[in-house]
Amino acid sequence: MNTETIDNRRVTFGQWVREQREALKLTQGQAGRKAGLSRVQWTRIETGDSGTKRSTIPQIARALNRTTKAEIDEVYSRAGFAPDEQVHLPASMALFMDLSPGAQEDIARIVKRIYDGEQAQKAQEDIARIVQKAKS
Repeated sequence: MNTETIDNRRVTFGQWVREQREALKLTQGQAGRKAGLSRVQWTRIETGDSGTKRSTIPQIARALNRTTKAEIDEVYSRAGFAPDEQVHLPASMALFMDLSPGAQEDIARIVKRIYDGEQAQKAQEDIARIVQKAKS
């Protein structure tokens, strides 16, 4: 995906977030607090100056009173992420293609954690453990 597409997605998502917040008659500070974000970070998301991590989407959804699975999935989609159950191991990771579907799912979830910037060292250890177990 090129930079222009990512920038457009950020702006489009930000505009949608702003519309939802304004419909709820919340200030940026109030919405940010509900999401566990600063007012500055919330503003940057609304203006498209900053994207958001996948792990932040449920917090944003909650701040916008989006609480059902379908509503949360909509927020994931608008931000450019697949809902959790649609996360799959990329085909480019051919090394893992001979693993069972369950092991592939486990690795896909770990790759998602790495992508979201969470616990990179732990994720690498988990991948090594799964591959070792699957190959033994």
